[in-house]
Parts: sequence; C-alpha cells; structure tokens
Amino acid sequence: MNMRDIHSDMKATILLAIQNLKTAVLNSTGITRQGFSGKEFLVLFGAAGDTLGVGDHYEVRIQESANGTDWTAVASDDHVMFSAPLGTAGLFLDVNGNAKAGLAYRIGYIGNREYARIQIEGIGTLTNGTDVAVVCVQTLASQSPVDAPNTI
Repeated sequence: MNMRDIHSDMKATILLAIQNLKTAVLNSTGITRQGFSGKEFLVLFGAAGDTLGVGDHYEVRIQESANGTDWTAVASDDHVMFSAPLGTAGLFLDVNGNAKAGLAYRIGYIGNREYARIQIEGIGTLTNGTDVAVVCVQTLASQSPVDAPNTI
C-alpha cells in the first residue's frame, strides 16, 4: 500500500546522542540524501552548565560532503532553509547566553551534496559543559511508507 501522509513520509535518526560538551568540537554522524529529498536537523541544547556569553559559548555549523569523509562548510544560503543568512564557515547558531540554552533549534538542508551533518564547538572556559544532541528528520521520501517511521 502506498501511503502518502506526513507520518509515513518521514524518518527520524539520532545523529549525535546526548553528550556533555565542554571546550571541544563534536561532529554529528553524516546522513545521506538517499531515499529522501529533504532533511531537517534538530539541534538540542540542555540547560547551560556554565555562564554563557561572548567568550564562553557554543557555535553550531552545518557541513556537507560528496563522499561522507571530506567535509566543508555549507557556504550558500540556497542550500539551507533557515530564517537568517549563514555566517562564516556554515555558522547558523551562536549559543552565547544562558537564555539560548535549554532550547531546540532547527535548520533544513536542501543542497546537492550526498551527505550533511552538524558540528558543535564549545569555545572558552566551559568547565561544566552543556548537554547537546542532534536529530535529523528526513522528509519527502522517494518510497512511502518508510521503514520504521515510529522509531528513532
């Protein structure tokens, strides 16, 4: 049976399980375009473990790859669905205040590279860290219903 409804036409995948990020760089697993025309990345931040500001903050970037090994920053606003222009090196989010933690953020990828991923960098003195995670919701499936639409 060919089901073309929102529930049967998407798949959620955990790309970065919850981790406490201090001063370091975390890369989510890359995800392929195969079988889906759209990707929506959800970047989840727990409550801030440190006082965040200009010097102590988290930068979030979107990256793309032709082969899943060599990654470059998404440089064109035409490749993403986001409310503001991309910054330098694919930067789309700077969590530079405690009010920006404890929230979920999203960005869509519609570029032509086979793979995409999210990079989160903790900058400054982040002694306690903040829990972060990344989920990708793949949409516009080439075949529906998708396998295991009820699980992540």
